[in-house]
Amino acid sequence: MLTKIQDIETQETIPEAEWQSQKVAHEKRVDALLNDYLEARSRQEKNPAMDFLFEYYAFRPSNFRKWSPGIGVNLSFSDFDELPEVSELTVDGDVAFVDPMVFPDKRISSLKWMLNMQENTQQSKPSFGCFGMHEWAMVYKTDNPRHNQLPMRMNPDDLAAFVESRPLLCTHFDAFRFFTKPAKPMNKFELS
Repeated sequence: MLTKIQDIETQETIPEAEWQSQKVAHEKRVDALLNDYLEARSRQEKNPAMDFLFEYYAFRPSNFRKWSPGIGVNLSFSDFDELPEVSELTVDGDVAFVDPMVFPDKRISSLKWMLNMQENTQQSKPSFGCFGMHEWAMVYKTDNPRHNQLPMRMNPDDLAAFVESRPLLCTHFDAFRFFTKPAKPMNKFELS
């Protein structure tokens, strides 16, 4: 699959005004999604959902603002300094394009791993019975939940009864590893 990506030939050339408009529109969309969060974060205010993206996964908000044309697209340009900040961008005359042949080896191995994982996932039988129970298993029978900056909206006894009333069918290791000790043996799948 990765070899196919590296062999992609340029399919279209986008005029400078068009791709700059796409780039600005992308940046505005990202700013609309992130600016309030970043302002709150500067005041040390927590937002569990957004913090999950930027702390647990360590994504950088600035990286979301970076627009890329993707592979197989030429960008016409007249001013080199106006080109998008993409490390794999190659300039050839008055066009620039993302060149997968200059991806660093480390990035290629990561891409291969991701593609392999996606292919394996596609070939695996899906499991749709989780229903988000992993979220409750992470706070099951504990006095010290990981994200305790927000109060629980359910008392501990009702929460425990709820978890015990349904099967835990979590196959996601990154979620399972945060199950409380009493919840781990309740999961149908043994993950390590």
